[in-house]
Amino acid sequence: MLLAVVSLTGVAGTAAAGTSGPGSDAKLPTGLVAPGPGTPEVVPSNLVTDRTWDKETASLTDFTRNINDSRAKITARTDVGIRAAAAAGVINLANSTCWDEHAWNPTSDHPLGKGCDLFFAYKTSEGRAAGWRAANWFVANQAKLGVYYLIWQGRFWGAYAPKAWTDYQSSVYGCPNPANVTGCHYDHIHVSFY
Repeated sequence: MLLAVVSLTGVAGTAAAGTSGPGSDAKLPTGLVAPGPGTPEVVPSNLVTDRTWDKETASLTDFTRNINDSRAKITARTDVGIRAAAAAGVINLANSTCWDEHAWNPTSDHPLGKGCDLFFAYKTSEGRAAGWRAANWFVANQAKLGVYYLIWQGRFWGAYAPKAWTDYQSSVYGCPNPANVTGCHYDHIHVSFY
């Protein structure tokens, strides 16, 4: 029911449980697509991926982290995207984190406040389906939320090459490699925003 209210009216993020804190007065985008099927790699045909997104700096306190670190900041686009996903019911904020120092990978979007990790019960078919529902939801709402790319279940999707999901390749984490569950993103979705 909340999704319908947000989709039709653009109700502020504070309408969803767990969305208090700095940045919560930002409006969620109107017209978001409802959560879709939990099947892998759904890519809608109506993507708008050529939009130019303004550059943003991390200026809002990361509401997904309960840490006392003044560096824990996210961009307004990240804030709105994660709040919208929570309001749509496709992620659980208790299983989500955004800002992280990522000292081992300084090129990561996490220290820039543009990347979030969204964990699922990946060992169960229900958990994997829930992860695919969330991944498909982010793809379907890419043009409204400014999603740059996603990684889930060892697969990669980017807004700049939106026609298909491909194997996630990473020399930092040695991917693809199903034995590297976290590094190759089998247990969580990584979502980055422009």
